[in-house]
Amino acid sequence: MHPLTNMLHRNITLTSKVPYLMRAKVVSLRGTCTTATSSLLGVPSRPQAPCARTFKRMRPFSTTSSQSSGGKETSPPAVPETPLYSSHIPTSGFQKLYIAGFSAATAFRDPERGDMVAALGETTGTRALQRLRRAMSADPVGRELLAAKPDIKEDSTRPDRLRRLPEGTFGREYARFLDHHGYSPDERAAVRFVDDAELAFVMQRYRQVHDFWHVLCGLPPTVLGELALKWFEMVQTRLPIAAFSGVVGPLSLSAQERKLLKEQYIPWAVRAAVKARPLMCVWYERSFEEPLELMRKRLQIVTAPPMTAV
Repeated sequence: MHPLTNMLHRNITLTSKVPYLMRAKVVSLRGTCTTATSSLLGVPSRPQAPCARTFKRMRPFSTTSSQSSGGKETSPPAVPETPLYSSHIPTSGFQKLYIAGFSAATAFRDPERGDMVAALGETTGTRALQRLRRAMSADPVGRELLAAKPDIKEDSTRPDRLRRLPEGTFGREYARFLDHHGYSPDERAAVRFVDDAELAFVMQRYRQVHDFWHVLCGLPPTVLGELALKWFEMVQTRLPIAAFSGVVGPLSLSAQERKLLKEQYIPWAVRAAVKARPLMCVWYERSFEEPLELMRKRLQIVTAPPMTAV
């Protein structure tokens, strides 16, 4: 597989924290960088040689509410008192603005920095995540998902079992997709900067269903395929990070590929995303035994135009 294609597929596990605003000083962090195969579009990590990173850190904002001279509370806490979920890093609005700006600039300069892309998505997606949560809350299956918070991992999807399903079933095609491209559902990055446990689940779910959407839409994880899917995701979710990826990602395409994206795949993505059911309200893990074509019909998914070698 072309290294750029692999680079563009997944959200890498963050191995170095985005500058977390602490007392002003420069700290050199030495460790193993795993960002070389991550990207704007999607992402798995592969370790590289040890490297050093330097971050400017400043003291976190106080987590206690300010009080007037009469002892009354005048404002809510700037950041949550304690982490709201296992991977949570509490941050204030100003800290999120700083992280978003730093992450956007870094990702634009170096699209391989999937850790920056993940941080950018989390710090800019609050309104879109709230909108998605409202849509899920209004849907019976969406409400179940919000209550159960299922985690898409190897131990829950059991790819070994999916490989034994009949040909043409959704689960069998999903397992084939993972095997063919060397992917694992365990590779998705944990959410860190979303200050709401339920919204963090929505963001995590969005990342984890990405490969399901590849299979349903009939898109390979090539650079062009990832970009087509990002446009589809942008219409379905309205997440700013999907728009950022869809706009910046084409810079890595050839002129012929950009023409194909503009003339064929963006129009398909918009039409298909509008026509399809809200795909964040689908419990995919319950449909592994369903024939793929029947599932596409049920979800009103129009597959993408076939991708040929460019």
